[in-house]
Amino acid sequence: MSGYPEPDSDSETQALLRVAGSETVKPYSSGISPVTLISPVVLVYRLATILPSTTTFFVVNQFACRLWYTLNDPGSIPSDGGLSTEQCSIPGVQKTFAAIFTAISISDGLGSVIGYSAASLFASRYGRKPVTLVLITIAMGHGLSLVSSTFASGWFELIFLCTWILCGSFAQPPVFGFAANMFIVDLVSAEERTATISKLNGWSVFGGAISFTVGGAITTRFHNVLVVYYLSAAMFASIWVYVFLLIPESFSKEKRDELRRQRKAKAQEAEVSVAGSRLDKAKHYLIRTVVPEPLKEFKPTRNPVTGKRNWRLFYCAVHIIFTQLADAYGAVSMVLFLTAKHNYEPSETGYVLTTLSLVDVFCLTLIIPLLVRRILRPYHLRAKPIRTSSRGGEISETSDRLDVHIAVASWTINAIAYILLGYMNTRITQILAIILLGFGCGGGPVARSLVVATVHPLKQGDALGAVEMVSSLGTFLSPIVMGTILTSTISTFPQLVFWVHGAIVVAASMVLFLVRDSDRYQEEDDHED
Repeated sequence: MSGYPEPDSDSETQALLRVAGSETVKPYSSGISPVTLISPVVLVYRLATILPSTTTFFVVNQFACRLWYTLNDPGSIPSDGGLSTEQCSIPGVQKTFAAIFTAISISDGLGSVIGYSAASLFASRYGRKPVTLVLITIAMGHGLSLVSSTFASGWFELIFLCTWILCGSFAQPPVFGFAANMFIVDLVSAEERTATISKLNGWSVFGGAISFTVGGAITTRFHNVLVVYYLSAAMFASIWVYVFLLIPESFSKEKRDELRRQRKAKAQEAEVSVAGSRLDKAKHYLIRTVVPEPLKEFKPTRNPVTGKRNWRLFYCAVHIIFTQLADAYGAVSMVLFLTAKHNYEPSETGYVLTTLSLVDVFCLTLIIPLLVRRILRPYHLRAKPIRTSSRGGEISETSDRLDVHIAVASWTINAIAYILLGYMNTRITQILAIILLGFGCGGGPVARSLVVATVHPLKQGDALGAVEMVSSLGTFLSPIVMGTILTSTISTFPQLVFWVHGAIVVAASMVLFLVRDSDRYQEEDDHED
């Protein structure tokens, strides 16, 4: 539900407002802020997830090599099971290796959609904390299953590898980031939400930046490919204990019960209102059953005063899916471009990715919060503050135009940086373009804040889940669309992929200008004190 309730849903609105105001969830008894509590978790989670990534390529390549020789030439496998580098370099093995990672990419795309839907559903029924603990447990199983595959053989090795793929699909860092965002938006005020989500994303990126450097160094130091997996599992175990002992439940049982009751009542009302044949009723029941609960948030609601429909959440979804379609393949296209056209060595591409990550961290944790709280806020104050929750009389003084302007500016910087990179011919100017690219990282977190502001506090998790599912579709399609463009033109017009990228993200950012302050969620006048 976006913005205003339906004309016939007064009782539902009253109940939601009553529950929203009946209980204030305290972040922590010691007064520690929510972002301070959860930041170490998202940092370590991303670090532990990406830490073994460079080693994973080697382990999976070894599996692909054994699999190919087992199926095609078992007599060439040495008695000790070890295969040489030369044996694993033949075309057949490389095709098997590529096929495995293609399967992983497809599984990641489908798994993220399922992961967002499941996380949103269970978080609304059982709370944010249990979902967070389950995701950490699955992530721990991700690495341990790959380790187990190295001690197994035959079908057991294949089973462990499939388990590794499935666990990795459901426990990707973006899915965990979604769970962390739900925790944050439950606890912070509307005025602090954009800055807090931005900082949380920044700490997650920082975890990834550390892993780029540390993972390979650990494997080289100990001369054992499994050490990074044991270290990763230990990190997951430590944050599991941290979450269990220190992180509070942000979505109380009272709110969960009320949301469940309202969903059931609304479904019954909708079923009763369906007129026509049994076929029509069966079709309605099928849609209600099959469509994931978060996606139902995209249905526009109607302003009971003006009669106009509220399309704000839909506009945000269109913006997010197209920016993700262009940008999800952006880093890959940048590395491929620099490698193919400017002969970058692996160490140089590592420096590029680390530089980009560090600038992202600086922008997300310092620049965006400073813009929101200090620099731009005085120019985006509302003429009349609005109440966004009866929880402590919470009000919002800042116009949503602030978030819109930051998001549009961020994506414009992103587009310009990619296009400039395509025409830079020296290492120095290329690094400068990459630094500029880092300053265009604020669009994603800011758009999530706009999404959350659209719906009632009880339904913010569903709204976030809906746009993340849409975003994952853009991520899934990005290598297909942008990768095809790059592959087709890299020898003739390699800059074309950056021009297409820029055109898509700028056009998608323009959609946010359709977002209006009047369409955000706010309490009705008759609920004000």
